[in-house]
Amino acid sequence: MKRSSLQALVRRDIKEEVRTYRLWVTLAIFLVFGITAPLIMKNLPKLIPQTEMITVIVSEPTVGDAASQFFDYLLQMGMLLMILLGMGCVAGERAQGVLPLVLSKPVKRREFLESKVLVNGGMTAIALALGAAVFYGYTVLVFEYFSPVGVLQSIIPAALFLLLVLAITIFWSVLAPSSIAAAGLAFLSAIIILVVPSLFPAIKRYGPSYLLESSKAIAIGEKGLADPLAAMLVATGLIIILLIAAVYLFESRDI
Repeated sequence: MKRSSLQALVRRDIKEEVRTYRLWVTLAIFLVFGITAPLIMKNLPKLIPQTEMITVIVSEPTVGDAASQFFDYLLQMGMLLMILLGMGCVAGERAQGVLPLVLSKPVKRREFLESKVLVNGGMTAIALALGAAVFYGYTVLVFEYFSPVGVLQSIIPAALFLLLVLAITIFWSVLAPSSIAAAGLAFLSAIIILVVPSLFPAIKRYGPSYLLESSKAIAIGEKGLADPLAAMLVATGLIIILLIAAVYLFESRDI
């Protein structure tokens, strides 16, 4: 492998994602997010049991409720999916004995990590865009028409949130002795950076959780992309720092 070593690694990782069905599973999960969010909210009043003694009053679901459900999926299950995708990037290949074999070729460790970031990040971005498109189509179908501009814009802060969780997981995958350990440390770290800023109103708008909170309003046109700008800049900075640190630690550690 010469300068094309990065392309070769990317092709290898793409084939691995396809072979292990991770690509198709990821796409399917985001499709499920997009389909079920509007359908569940539209039928929510019918899903709540009513009796003669107990009557639960539920307000008529709206497009905003469907958007909230979609981005709640990303906050909960989307975060877990990113951890599952990233936890074995280094730790898993090291445990399987694949890492020494790959690095025995003329491949830089930086390129190895770059390939993992490009493939997993690209797969996430494609799946998110597909899920958002399906969400928009089904929401218009079961509710009413609204502008697609907000949904397109909401993809940006949502993608940054998911990529931040992925960067955290890859960072720990470099340091942890196993994929399970990397997943546990990544989950704990993600919870901390989500919860801590939310506890302090002065810095809440800078935290990762605000990315998805604002995405709900952006999707239905209540806010613009400028609203979460500070949180997007912080998230971008954290992603860069984590990946640079991961490369530095990966190059300085024994395999």
